Amino acid sequence: MLVLSASSKTAIGFAHCADARAGIEVIGVTSPRNHAFTHALGCYDEVVTYDDVAAIPRGTPIVSIDMAGSGPVLASVHSHFGDQLRHSMAIGRSHHEAPARVPGMPGPKPEFFFAPTQVRKRVQDWGPRGYQERVVKALEQRVVRQDLFEFLVEFQRGQLQQPDGLLQLRSEREVLAEFELE
Repeated sequence: MLVLSASSKTAIGFAHCADARAGIEVIGVTSPRNHAFTHALGCYDEVVTYDDVAAIPRGTPIVSIDMAGSGPVLASVHSHFGDQLRHSMAIGRSHHEAPARVPGMPGPKPEFFFAPTQVRKRVQDWGPRGYQERVVKALEQRVVRQDLFEFLVEFQRGQLQQPDGLLQLRSEREVLAEFELE
């Protein structure tokens, strides 16, 4: 699985979830400036820069998750992987300055992911209560975990040196941990 704009917040959250699933190799693609940071996150099996996409082996099928929204970046992925690219999902647009689309890319047509549409589908599939239960479980497993809390403190250490900031984060974590469905 290839995640474009791997240093963006949405990509990091996605990569943590994907990395937790057995058998999925998650490759992050980011700028040279964000490479070290993205690699240090530990949620990507490999991190490459946009200029190094062509160095990724193309012997096995791959999926592209595009948080960048950059037509030229996505075109390089489609050109490199061609028929090995099994799915191309457009989620975000962190590269606001780049052209959005490049016509005539090989491989599958990028499909746009819109969260409200997916929420509606899941509420239909699971019912409102089932949806809430799954969201709470996901929050408990991914957001409230102590190691992620420590990561957030470390990540924002410059802004959180005051005890009040740390206490606020801990309080928010405790509120989420105690959340119960009504």
